[in-house]
Order: sequence, then C-alpha cells, then structure tokens
Amino acid sequence: MDAGDLWGVGVSSLEDLLKDRHGKDIQVCSIGPAGEKLALTACIMNDKERAAGRSGLGAVMGSKKLKAVVVKGKLKVPMHDEARMRD
Repeated sequence: MDAGDLWGVGVSSLEDLLKDRHGKDIQVCSIGPAGEKLALTACIMNDKERAAGRSGLGAVMGSKKLKAVVVKGKLKVPMHDEARMRD
C-alpha cells in the first residue's frame, strides 16, 4: 500500500497510526526519519522502541522506499522440540 502520507513520521507515532488503520492486533516493523534519509546507523524498529540491528538496515528499507511492514495472524510457529524450548 502507498505510505506516502506516513513519510517523515517517527516510529512511535507511526505504529499508533498503523494500529488505527489496521487494528490493534498487528505487529509493525518500520523505519523512522534516519532510515528515510539513508543514514548508515538507521535501524529497523518494532514495538515502538526496539531496534533490530545497528548496521544501517533501516537505510536499506529507506532506499527501497519501504516505510513499514505490517503483519497480522494467529498461526502457531511449529517447533521441533517445544518442551525443550520451554526448559
């Protein structure tokens, strides 16, 4: 979907806007102004303030004009040994 109206919005405000548009039960990975400006330190952000990498991955999204990825679902992720994982 076109996100031209979201360009320039910070990640916390962006997540709030996207939850208003798509529902409260979504997860968001997005970039802020640093990613849009292709800063070498730009991160991909989720849960408003959680950063995924500090190696410029946000700049990669910015270079592709990708502001955010929104996902929604209820499928369970299969595990080889769930009991061991819980331990």
